[in-house]
Amino acid sequence: MSESHIAQVGFLMPVISDLMGSGVNVERLLITSGLDRFKLNDPNLYVPVEFMYKFFDQVHRQQGIDELAVQFSESIELATLSQWGELIALAPDLLSAFQFGVKNNGVLLSNQQLDLEINGAITTFRQRFTDSSSFGRNQTEYLAFSLLIRSVQLATGGNWAPLEIHFQSSTMPNIESLFPSGWNAKIFLGQPATAIKFPTSLLTKPMSGAGLSSHLSNNFPGTGSLSSRIERLLDSKHDYLHMNAGLITDMTSLSTRTLQRNLAEEGESMSSIIDNWRFKKSLEMLVIPNIYIKEISEFLGYNDVSNFNRAFRRWTNTTPCDYREGLSKVTSI
Repeated sequence: MSESHIAQVGFLMPVISDLMGSGVNVERLLITSGLDRFKLNDPNLYVPVEFMYKFFDQVHRQQGIDELAVQFSESIELATLSQWGELIALAPDLLSAFQFGVKNNGVLLSNQQLDLEINGAITTFRQRFTDSSSFGRNQTEYLAFSLLIRSVQLATGGNWAPLEIHFQSSTMPNIESLFPSGWNAKIFLGQPATAIKFPTSLLTKPMSGAGLSSHLSNNFPGTGSLSSRIERLLDSKHDYLHMNAGLITDMTSLSTRTLQRNLAEEGESMSSIIDNWRFKKSLEMLVIPNIYIKEISEFLGYNDVSNFNRAFRRWTNTTPCDYREGLSKVTSI
């Protein structure tokens, strides 16, 4: 590897636990891979990616496991990986979960770059690995993909599959167990990044937060932060109230300066909260055919439909009208 990368211990924990539960001599595998030098009891700690690759290679050679994703994907759950995973699982909706992941890019695997692209009625989420292909790297890619699918299914339910699947690797992993019978996503190999394509309308689906421990329940922006509470207040506002920063100060009974300071500590601002709320609300309302776009624009607090059109194009690279037309062409599996 030309660059030193690290991986969270939480990514390895399910594999190690399953091997130990099967009676495998895990200590020998850790020694031969070099992972015995590191503390592996805390999911938030890190190990070198190169050592993790060696560990996966040793599991393959000594245990005859060709596809780690098939063997261990059922044990890998977002909420139990580490604090990073638990925070994503606690997000209020799928869009917030993706945004948190992209914002904290490289926390789970430093050689992995995350990207979210919203293009009209279709959204693409990418996981690109920056190092060269190898057995260990490919197994990591497949495990990370399994984790991605399980994470999305926290919001969509288990009977869901994406419209398209891209793999950075040129080989096809066995992913049948991740999806319901009869799934028919298009699959592409040797792509610039591992990715899934799915309907943009799913971004408003709430995350279930299944299997979470309680110690973080008040620490994530999805449940206890000021920005989350403001979003929930905006959801409850009367239609006639005009959307602006002044409305937020009135709703929270906090001064503008206090609001700005507290939100800045969360990496947020009043304008970003309003913008994100408008985007998610527009997606929810555009799926209702008998609501005019002008009505949606007014509900969101835009003085003119053209301003709403410009904002929506910034969010999705298309207009509200074209997005609504595109909804009928997207088949949600």
